[in-house]
Amino acid sequence: MCCYVRDNGVGFDTAYEGKLFQPFPAAACGPRLPRHRTGLASVRQIVERHGGHVWAEGAVGAGATFYFTLDEKKAYDKPNYLLVEDNPDDEALTLRAFEKSNIRNEVVVLRDGAEALAYLFSGDGDGAARPALILLDLNLPKVGGLEVLRRMRTDERTRLIPVVVLTSSKLDEDILDSYRSGANAYVRKPVRFSDFADAVRALGMFWLRLNEPAPSRGPESD
Repeated sequence: MCCYVRDNGVGFDTAYEGKLFQPFPAAACGPRLPRHRTGLASVRQIVERHGGHVWAEGAVGAGATFYFTLDEKKAYDKPNYLLVEDNPDDEALTLRAFEKSNIRNEVVVLRDGAEALAYLFSGDGDGAARPALILLDLNLPKVGGLEVLRRMRTDERTRLIPVVVLTSSKLDEDILDSYRSGANAYVRKPVRFSDFADAVRALGMFWLRLNEPAPSRGPESD
């Protein structure tokens, strides 16, 4: 599948074509462009993450056309993420924020720590579930979020799955315990929805689109 976007702007010097998709000072492409450009570098990362290729054609003063291809099978094979949250209002808020951010990955919602452990470790051998990202609340019924995290980090099958603690707790002790237990990030839930949506958008962009996950690997034999 090949797509393109064409504009009639200032264009670019073809001598710099190889640098267009790298973060670099853009003065050579015209004084009206931003001094530093990182957007195209992000585009390249996202497209290549989905098995595609990106390039551009153009000339100074004649606009530009940006092309990208996608591996259709890989493009539609979106990794799922796991939301472990017992508060229905916070669950709805998180899902709404993902929808508002146009993040369409499949979501699995679990409402207590025991459900999370059962989901992650169902099956034998390599049967553990491997979501691309886990958003984990700390104050969960039955089994607390920290205990879920500790058990994940002691099991070879789940210890490399990214876990973001998404909670309303502002206690320094909870932050320290989360990182000591193996959390990849700790995010406090903002009060305003607009701020919460911005936080979720940033999480989704990095962990689901830009981050390169650890390759799947079964237990190594002695």
